[in-house]
Amino acid sequence: MSMHNPPHPGKFIREIYISPFEISVRRVANSLGVSPSTLNKLNLCIVST
Repeated sequence: MSMHNPPHPGKFIREIYISPFEISVRRVANSLGVSPSTLNKLNLCIVST
């Protein structure tokens, strides 16, 4: 059985929601019911890896 390598959650959110629609991290965070700082930390994990 082959292994599936899912995308990083922050990368997925940025590529599917933030970049194409040019919306802010704050707006996405509010829609998801999380704090903007939490979502920002998730997105920063991608940059630092």
